Amino acid sequence: MNTPEYRYLTDEDLALLQARISRQSSISLRRSLSSLWQAFLNWAAARPEPRITEKFDRQGLRMGWQVFDPETGRTAFLGSELEVRQWLEERYR
Repeated sequence: MNTPEYRYLTDEDLALLQARISRQSSISLRRSLSSLWQAFLNWAAARPEPRITEKFDRQGLRMGWQVFDPETGRTAFLGSELEVRQWLEERYR
């Protein structure tokens, strides 16, 4: 029957092992922080776009436009393209 050989780690072996683990942990932490920072920057830079939906009645005749501003949560119903343009211009001032 073969019994495995055991060997004790020297102080030098332990120091090398700790250095390797520390380096790998540091790299992993840097990558995680970098990824988190990039996600934050993407979130901060994103500006929600307004939603504009053309509305029709049952006969297919245009009734107007429904506009929604996700920054304020407000919805409005506008009757003409000119009103929609004016609403957009006011929003982006």
